[in-house]
Amino acid sequence: MGIRFKNIRKIIPNTNAQEMKIHVGEKASSIGTTPTKITNAKASSQKKSSQRKNSKVKNTNQSTRPFTQKQTAKKHLSTNEQNQLEEVLFHDKFDTFRLLHTKYCEEINWQEVLQEEHPFQNDLVGPNELKAMKALEAYKPTWKDNLFKRVDVQKNQLQDQIKKAREDDLHLVERWKEKKELANKILLGDISGYRKVLQDKLSTDEIFELGVAIAWDVLSPYTLVFEVDMIQEKAITTQALFHEKTASLSTRSKTKKKYYDAHQDYICSIALRLGRDGFNLLPVDNIYVHINDISENTLELGTVLSVKLERKCFATIDLDDCDCSDEIVKFQHHMHFSKIKGFQQVDKLAEEI
Repeated sequence: MGIRFKNIRKIIPNTNAQEMKIHVGEKASSIGTTPTKITNAKASSQKKSSQRKNSKVKNTNQSTRPFTQKQTAKKHLSTNEQNQLEEVLFHDKFDTFRLLHTKYCEEINWQEVLQEEHPFQNDLVGPNELKAMKALEAYKPTWKDNLFKRVDVQKNQLQDQIKKAREDDLHLVERWKEKKELANKILLGDISGYRKVLQDKLSTDEIFELGVAIAWDVLSPYTLVFEVDMIQEKAITTQALFHEKTASLSTRSKTKKKYYDAHQDYICSIALRLGRDGFNLLPVDNIYVHINDISENTLELGTVLSVKLERKCFATIDLDDCDCSDEIVKFQHHMHFSKIKGFQQVDKLAEEI
């Protein structure tokens, strides 16, 4: 059993009174397609949770730039244009919730990384140093250089650039060696290599910004586990925004069906996003995703979705054009969802190595 690593950064979004308008299709509730006995794994999961330790995930904030740019643009618009833009922002925010699985880490072929050639054939002169040397050779003093007696200054600057370029080439070689060493660990099934990849490359900024805490565990070279806590209460709100014919904006309460459908999209999109990232980064066969949220039957934080994603089946999904909840039910899972009651708490799937 590995140690479960948890990112404790909690980013709580600034929710306005104006909320998103939801347009979602009909969905069927499910309890599990694979005949599995639901076992009580709460005691074991609590024991695992006590073993977690903090890990850092780099935050680039790239996912929020288009949204922020549109908000800045509102300052230069008329009232009617601002209202129209507000409605666009509304739908953008909704897409952020239900399309998390469409943003993902690039797939890594570790065999190709292992076979990458040396950054430059000549071990003595690297590409950056060679370029800087050519710049020095090509330098011809101008009349101004001669007039102001700065020829030596210019040549010294070019010499300094050669030294810096030589250091850059050394960094290229060091990075190449590190990548080959890491690739070798991954292909040998070294758990420490798996953990380094998840710490350095797992990109979950879009999820963190919505108020979510994520922990991960490497059970074996074949199995990963992600556990998600929805720390932002009611990220999918009960209000919807409407642009009236009079050009004004108004909010109305969503129906329970629309609210619960949107919430199910959100939960299932997170599960598929984590599965996509895990399979792209590491050569594992199975990924367990446990998502904990406030359920309607207990009003306490508990497991609302527990799913075992298998690589072979996962590869058949068109993740850029799919209904997340329809895809989740293709896997072994525990999920009790009702269109009029929402999520009910379930037991976690037993994790198998």
